[in-house]
Amino acid sequence: MSTGIVISRKGKIALAAGLVAVFALGLWWNSLLARMASAAQDQLVAKANEHVDGKVTVGKMEFSLSGSLVARDVTVTDRKDAVVGRSERIAVRFGVGDVLAGRADLSAVKSVTLENAAMTLTSGKDGRWNWEELIKAGKDREMAFRGTVTVKQGTLLVRSAGGERKLEAVNGSVDFARYPAMAFDLTAKAGSTPLAAKGSWTGGGDGEVTVMADQAALADLPLALLGAGDLKLTGGTAKNVSATVRQKDGRLSLAAEGTVEKLAASVAGYALSEGAGKVSMADGKVTLKEAAVLVNGQKVTAGGTLTPADAALTLNLDVAATAFEAGALGSTPLKGPLAFQAKVSGTTANPAARGTFTMDRGSFGAVAFADGRGSFAYSGGTLTLSDTRATAWDGALTVQGSIVPATQQYDMAASGRGVDAALLSEKDIRGRTDFDARLQGKGASGGHAVGNFSMGEGSFSGIPFLSMTGDFVKQGEQMNFHNVVVNTVGGSFSAEGLTEGAVVRLRRTAGTTAASPREVLEKVVTDKLGDKLKQFLPGR
Repeated sequence: MSTGIVISRKGKIALAAGLVAVFALGLWWNSLLARMASAAQDQLVAKANEHVDGKVTVGKMEFSLSGSLVARDVTVTDRKDAVVGRSERIAVRFGVGDVLAGRADLSAVKSVTLENAAMTLTSGKDGRWNWEELIKAGKDREMAFRGTVTVKQGTLLVRSAGGERKLEAVNGSVDFARYPAMAFDLTAKAGSTPLAAKGSWTGGGDGEVTVMADQAALADLPLALLGAGDLKLTGGTAKNVSATVRQKDGRLSLAAEGTVEKLAASVAGYALSEGAGKVSMADGKVTLKEAAVLVNGQKVTAGGTLTPADAALTLNLDVAATAFEAGALGSTPLKGPLAFQAKVSGTTANPAARGTFTMDRGSFGAVAFADGRGSFAYSGGTLTLSDTRATAWDGALTVQGSIVPATQQYDMAASGRGVDAALLSEKDIRGRTDFDARLQGKGASGGHAVGNFSMGEGSFSGIPFLSMTGDFVKQGEQMNFHNVVVNTVGGSFSAEGLTEGAVVRLRRTAGTTAASPREVLEKVVTDKLGDKLKQFLPGR
């Protein structure tokens, strides 16, 4: 029994006629596409060159069976013959009716797909971008394209006064339905950071584009646009970043916000680490809120604004710390944790600060003190102390003058009032001492000091005196003293001499005989005097 299909003679004729019709339609379709490709080569490229203030070149054009025009090796250059864009393959889709009618002009294009396109945006000295100048004046109104441009795996190189940035894996679309307004919906990667951009822009007119990133490495963000050439970023992350670029009435503005974590950088010779806080930008200013950072390892909180200006950032910040180690600013004779509040001004290249501080405990050279407080100013690399007071040797100590952290140099005036002389020496000295001295030097040793001292009633190893005064000069480990006058109930005498290490060399210059043997009294006085003066001066 046969199960084959039997086709009648009429069926065979109909089938053959159908195959012939399909073949003929295919020939006609291919012929039509070939004519359109030829027309497109002439019309589209010519029309594009009419609008572009530069040149459009196409390596080859052909139609796919789907009715899309495929252009290969397309290059767009500006009037200076600089490449603005290049694409390996561009697919242009026409409406079916336009294909049937043989129309291949811009008005018939429904969509354009750019594959592996490389585009370059360059900002000139006047702030205008090269793409703004690419379309000839007046031609933007004549452009008939109202379709969508789709980008697949493109790259975008942006060059501006702030530097050069490259975006890769650019995907998305640009809608020309309301041209000259263009609607953007794109994604890209800046380094390792995924970005998304949405908005609209009018060529040569107003517009707004917002760029967003859930998380971005600070190194991947165009922070060079801030113009802080001396700010060197080495690490950090920004989260929930949103940046909006607006242009209205020819004026370009940028607004942005986000949260920074683990910032690491160097600026003006200081190391910044573990930076965190809320950051926003508007009206050309960067605003910090709830910010904290380690400066040379010491925690500082900050809030205020930074304004880009002349390759630096102008500072207007309120900063504070609760336990900042003074020695972190450099090897200075001032040591100890301090709490401060300050107003920071100047620039990142040359910062300045003014404020107040307190120190529960600390030291200046060999002088230990407590309950320190005062005012300070920092400018031009110099730290200046004023109205600085503390308790030292059970008396009142005041210090003012300047310290240069970078070079460890200092020039200070120190005064002590009512200091307990018994705390200045390991030997038996009793009484209260006042002194005034000017201290100059570099580092914690080898300083130079000039001053004077005075004591009221007191005693040396049980030998009483009514008063003692004198002048001194200290250079390194050697101390010279002169105009020393010691008054006792039995008389007074004056002396001068020097100390060399622990050895005291003194000679009597004038005076009357004291109640005790002169040799004993002079030896006691010179021993105690040498010990006392070396205690309160840096460099011991």
